[in-house]
This record gives sequence, C-alpha cells and structure tokens, in this order.
Amino acid sequence: MPPTFQEPLMKHVLNALALAVTAASLVHGTTAMAESYDSDPGDSCYWLSSPGMKEFRRDIGTIYIPRDAKIGSVIGKIDMEAYTPDLARLSAACANDGTALLEFRATATAPIHSGGLEPINGEDINGKVLKTNISGVGIRVKLEHPYSGGCNNCFTPVDGNPVVPFLALNEYNNLLVPISIVGLRNFITLVKIGPIPPGPNVLDGSELWSGSLTALGKVMRYGVTGTVIQAQCTVGAPSSAAPVQLGDWDRAEFTGPGFTTTKVPFHIALSNCETDTGA
Repeated sequence: MPPTFQEPLMKHVLNALALAVTAASLVHGTTAMAESYDSDPGDSCYWLSSPGMKEFRRDIGTIYIPRDAKIGSVIGKIDMEAYTPDLARLSAACANDGTALLEFRATATAPIHSGGLEPINGEDINGKVLKTNISGVGIRVKLEHPYSGGCNNCFTPVDGNPVVPFLALNEYNNLLVPISIVGLRNFITLVKIGPIPPGPNVLDGSELWSGSLTALGKVMRYGVTGTVIQAQCTVGAPSSAAPVQLGDWDRAEFTGPGFTTTKVPFHIALSNCETDTGA
C-alpha cells in the first residue's frame, strides 16, 4: 500500500515528542544535581563531596613525662606538627563574592582546664588547654591555613590566635579562588594539668573539639590517639658520682670497633616509686 500523507506527519510528531521528553529529563536531572551539590553559591560554604562529618584523628605515638614534672610542664615537645587527613574523605569549600561574612568556629567539646598555667614560649595558654581522657593530661591545639589568617582566601582569627577554641572570619573578601576545606594542618602541645596515673595511659581518640562553617553547621570533629607514659619513680641525686669519673684517654687508644674504656661503677637513686595498678 503506498504511504499516505498522514504517516510522515505522524513520524514527525513522534520525533518531536521524544526530543521534548529527553530535554525535560535533562533539565530535571541538572536541577536535581544542582540542588544536591551547589558547586559555587558565590557567597557561602558548600559541599564539594556528599555532605557528612569530616573525621580527623591524629596519632602521636608514645610520649614520656618524668614523675616529678610540675603542673604546667610540656609533655613531649611544644607544637608537634602534622598534616592530618580526613578519614571520611569529604571535601567542602567556601566562596565569597565580596558581599558575605563567612565564619569558621572551632568549639571545644572536651572540658577546658580552668586552673592557672604558666605561659609556654611566652604565650598565655589559659582557657586554651582542653582536658583529654587521661587524668592530668591536657592538650592545646593550634590550626594552620586556612584558619590562621594572613591571606585573602582564608579565615582570620578574631583574637589573632588560631588556638582552639576560637572564631575566625572571612569578611567581605572577593575571592578569586574558594577556600578549600580538605585536610587539617595542626600543632599540638600536651600539658601536665594534674597528677597523672603511673604507667601507660592511652589517649582514646574521643572528640576534643569540632568545627563549623557558615551555612553548613558542624562539619568536622577532631581527636587524638597515642600513649602517655609517666615515669614511676622520682630521681634523687643524679648519681653516686656526678659527673661519673671516666678518666682521660688518648685518641690513639681508640683502636677500632669494639674497643672499650675501663668500667666505672655508679648508681642512680630512685625514690617515691609508684606501682602501676593496671599492669
């Protein structure tokens, strides 16, 4: 049967309808994606990944402290630095078109030590030392870029010091590049804030502080793992002879590997030793 006029017309109508349905689907998909992940709102903070909670858990290994160290003593080193990755592998960003006031707030979750402590390297640490899960062990946490100020696309601490707890702002800066929120460069200092139990004490990684951003609320939490060991005895006199009299030796007498000088006996007095009840 020869084709009629209606057949080409019907085929044209069906093709047009299919194109319209496809276009509508694409528009709907694009709109849904934009609603889920706002790639750049221009004046706020937003997720680049799926929304969630960034998990920072830093391991410091094993650190020792003398039993007779006074309150306020540093345990280990001052400002131990590390780059801590996000265990959840999430990423966010903050953009500012020059019209917004953006905030980053680091809030203490753990209690803040209330006693008076001496400055560390001339810096007042009172109100900035958080209590860990170990009795007598406190921690000061200092953050680096983008929370320490000094640049256009970063947050500037209101009090000038990015030590938890603190508030930092990005005030009406027109950013060419958004502020990236991925990993965390941080400096920690452990401080003796009271009597420490003898033997190994484990930092359990529990949340010490959290971080929140404009428009997103709480986006990160931070904890520390590791072991703090306090010596179980007090050292009395340095030794039976201080310094130990090892004598004088000519360089020529050191003939090679394995050579030793004459042994000289000495002893160190230990007192007020405590028993590790957990051993």
